[in-house]
Amino acid sequence: MAIRPLNEIETQVSILNQFFPGIGAASGKIAKNSLPDGAEAWLAIPKWQSVAPSYNRAINTLFGLMAKRFGKNFYDWTEGKHREPHLRENYFSAKALKALNSQQNDYKILVIAAQSGMRHINRSVNDVYKIVDDSEFGLGVFEVGCMLLANPGLFERTAVDLCVDCPGSEYSPGADTQFMFTPCFYFSGGRVKLDIAYSDHSHPRHGSATGFLPDALPKT
Repeated sequence: MAIRPLNEIETQVSILNQFFPGIGAASGKIAKNSLPDGAEAWLAIPKWQSVAPSYNRAINTLFGLMAKRFGKNFYDWTEGKHREPHLRENYFSAKALKALNSQQNDYKILVIAAQSGMRHINRSVNDVYKIVDDSEFGLGVFEVGCMLLANPGLFERTAVDLCVDCPGSEYSPGADTQFMFTPCFYFSGGRVKLDIAYSDHSHPRHGSATGFLPDALPKT
């Protein structure tokens, strides 16, 4: 069930600039460091603050770009329900990304040590957050969506499809206070699809995408 490796950071940045004109460069020095244990590659992700005034509006912008990139091969099960109160950032993920923003404040693109799901295969999102240490955090639907834009061959595989959970985002189908679902991307029938999955359920084809901080943050 191996997935294709991520592109080199320079290639990711070049692709992102095609979709986000003027987004600029990223810190190449960071990508020259050794990856922390558990990470598979360096990931280039635009700061959502550079894309839109809110996280949810940045997601809407991203999905418009994904529709252009993949055309009819991109399907959004949520039918555009990306605004509050349906979707929100996970608290710790938001805190981790804020810390990375501060460390890379000269750039509009973050460089993040990341893995795209295989590390947590067959674990529920809730179980992932029980076992990760303070340096690992969930990537949200914006971050994973940008990963797919910058790495369009990510889902090309020769074995069983992997559904990439986005534990940095929490979803409430009823737009109430019950955020018991997690957005997820998967590849099926030649299409990239966005769906939601119950955060407390594990599945042999699901794995959570996560990022890693250079310095651990307390979970408070």
